[in-house]
Amino acid sequence: MVESSIDDAKGGRAKKRTMKNKIAEVDNLLNIILTNSL
Repeated sequence: MVESSIDDAKGGRAKKRTMKNKIAEVDNLLNIILTNSL
């Protein structure tokens, strides 16, 4: 039981990290588009 909960915690952390990366990528794209349009 304990092992599966640890795996769940790791999976949750990995998902959070990928979401943060996706948000950062979108932010970077928006910044590039904004600087190019100025």
